[in-house]
Amino acid sequence: MPRYRLNLRYDGSDFHGWQIQNNAPSVQDSLQKALSILLREPCEIVGCGRTDTGVHAHYYVAHFDSLVLKPDNFGQFGSLDQLTYRLNHLLPESIYILDCMEVSDDFHARFTATKRGYKYFLESQKNPFNSKYSWHFPHDLDLIAMNNAACLMLGKHNFQSFCKGETPNNSYDCEVFKAEWQKVKAIGLGSDQIVFHIEANRFLRNMVRATVGTLLLVGRHKITLEVFQRILDAKNRSDAGNSVPAKGLFLWSVEYE
Repeated sequence: MPRYRLNLRYDGSDFHGWQIQNNAPSVQDSLQKALSILLREPCEIVGCGRTDTGVHAHYYVAHFDSLVLKPDNFGQFGSLDQLTYRLNHLLPESIYILDCMEVSDDFHARFTATKRGYKYFLESQKNPFNSKYSWHFPHDLDLIAMNNAACLMLGKHNFQSFCKGETPNNSYDCEVFKAEWQKVKAIGLGSDQIVFHIEANRFLRNMVRATVGTLLLVGRHKITLEVFQRILDAKNRSDAGNSVPAKGLFLWSVEYE
């Protein structure tokens, strides 16, 4: 059966995450319903991973199989660009399909991804124009200390201290390729932001939000670099800091070989 890849982005403010929920709106459910209407066949969408309630995606990848869409004949749509155009008109404004492409049968949006990246946005000044997409955090922060602590995460480690609940495949190991804090100058109606950018081969549930919450303790000199290292080694979620709000978190990139 032909397989197709969707590249998209979404505002997670009004959704209870990516995955279909009972009696709650989700991105996956919205996409499946829209595609099923267009293709006139049941359509199951597989995403590159879960995002929690209120988390956004600057870039997200999903795939679906279709008997209606054939590589040599796209039927009523004429082209995948036309399918994308019509799909965007059916979807709510909070979901936007960037493009659709044919992929090989062994492509899997989740399992063949080799790297994912997240960004978390903080603002020291209250900004009503950006309140859904960053967290107002009115405290002085030592970015040098925070980056020194973030460097301790690089490489392959057990991240159980930053995981909410158990992990599905019983492994808490992740390989982190990048973990960095930066100041970003405001554009338009925005205010200056502090952004945490992290890339890894995989992420555990709630890992980024718990990591940010713990690194902020370092930035406020509430804990030392040595204490952060002990938290990482402890493999105990109760030793780490509180999880920060979901609204400042974006899935930023997904890469495949």
